[in-house]
Amino acid sequence: EAHVVRSNHKITPDMVEAVWLGFLRYLEGSAEIGRLSTEVAEKTGMNRGSAFIYFNILANLEKGEANTRTMKMEDLEYYMGKIKSELGEHKFQEALKSLRRSVPYWKEKLAGSFGDRVEAYCRKYPE
Repeated sequence: EAHVVRSNHKITPDMVEAVWLGFLRYLEGSAEIGRLSTEVAEKTGMNRGSAFIYFNILANLEKGEANTRTMKMEDLEYYMGKIKSELGEHKFQEALKSLRRSVPYWKEKLAGSFGDRVEAYCRKYPE
């Protein structure tokens, strides 16, 4: 029976940046998430599944939709800064809405403090 080996490579700043640059192409409509995930994996060595998760989280942030998957808190904060500076205040507010919608799920379903940390982050930006 086939055994899937999951590699837990550390996600590096270069990988995080490559996902962001790919996401901008996704927003332009010039590439879809599956292909971008493969490209980032080939270019940076990031696990393709991790890249796929990161792209989907970004897509949900941009649309203000809830997420069930997570990323490292420092990466999330980096992306939130990029959304604010490069996509503008309206998209940043959509991303905050996405995070607020995601917190109850994360707090209920995930061990650890991720939901609490995101909630604290959101409190810095009152509605």
